[in-house]
Amino acid sequence: MWATQVLQTSRTTYRGVRGSGAGQSLKTSARSSSASRPTQAAAVLSGQVFKRSQRGLFDGALPQSGNVIPKSRQKTARTWRPNVQLKSVWSDILQANLKLHVSTKAMRTMRKMGGLDTYLAKRDGAYLGEMGRSLRNQLGSIVREKQNGVPLDVLREEMNETLGQNADVSLEHGVDEAATLKGTEDALQTEMDRMTLELQNKATLQERIGEAAAPAAQQQQQQQ
Repeated sequence: MWATQVLQTSRTTYRGVRGSGAGQSLKTSARSSSASRPTQAAAVLSGQVFKRSQRGLFDGALPQSGNVIPKSRQKTARTWRPNVQLKSVWSDILQANLKLHVSTKAMRTMRKMGGLDTYLAKRDGAYLGEMGRSLRNQLGSIVREKQNGVPLDVLREEMNETLGQNADVSLEHGVDEAATLKGTEDALQTEMDRMTLELQNKATLQERIGEAAAPAAQQQQQQQ
């Protein structure tokens, strides 16, 4: 007689079912975790959009849910949220800083692409969200008006009035980077001139001390 061994497992045992985990798979099933969240593509298709991501530059970052599974195999639900920070990002078009909520993923992408303006111009609209697409349209209109001869100060004031209705983004006073760099170079040159003059004075003083000590040294040698 053949005996069949029955494998008895706990209902909490992790079996690696399809769709479980932090919601990384678009193909979910009835066996997947009830706490799983769809990815960005599934969220767009189903109309479930992370609302907070529309009020900043998140670059498609979404909260992910899953389980912590220790050696005991007792699952504990947890959530991974995007790392979002309030940052001042420089815009070459505006010659000013835009203060807004940016995820670390978006900041890395900006650094790779060469700044905020390039990021808004080349990044796909699905990653920008409502705020990013709005900023892209506003910066595009500013570029066209600058080409028509409209002063940048006037364009800044108009954009500041537009952004004043939005509490999630603000325009900070611009800093002339060229003037700042020129002032830094002048300060460095002044400091170098001061150090050079100090070294020259020190060398001259050492020469005079040597000249004054020479007769005494000769007299001492003669006495010996």
